[in-house]
Amino acid sequence: MTSKFARLKYAGEYKHYGDVWRHVYYEIAKMGKELGWKFGDERARYRRPPEGFVTKLAALALQEVVGSDRCRRCNGRGTIHTGYKSMDCFSCEGSGVLKKTEAYRAKFMGIRKNSWDRLWKYRFRQHILGIFDVFEYEISKELGRRL
Repeated sequence: MTSKFARLKYAGEYKHYGDVWRHVYYEIAKMGKELGWKFGDERARYRRPPEGFVTKLAALALQEVVGSDRCRRCNGRGTIHTGYKSMDCFSCEGSGVLKKTEAYRAKFMGIRKNSWDRLWKYRFRQHILGIFDVFEYEISKELGRRL
């Protein structure tokens, strides 16, 4: 699976997206079961995550790691050209790179921001993105061995 992840991230071979997504999906489901995460309606009705929560969580994680962070408004240049002058892009503040916020992540997942911050922010950063840290470690170890 590490090879497919490396090809997806570094070579842009999107034909491996489905396989990597499926692996991440199953890892999240397994991790959630081991750590006792509530994905369903085990608790009160208002805390029930939307349908396909694990599916969206896997897609968000893969988008964070593999997806392009280039600003769509200025196309990564950092400046917007009007007819007369150039000005810093107001979406990326002139950096050319979009910063994903916690509000964006909560909206993508279909939950409120305070729910994201309280329940999922730490889990997402530590546990779910940790899946990709294992991939990156294996890639660097293999490259070091071959070079």
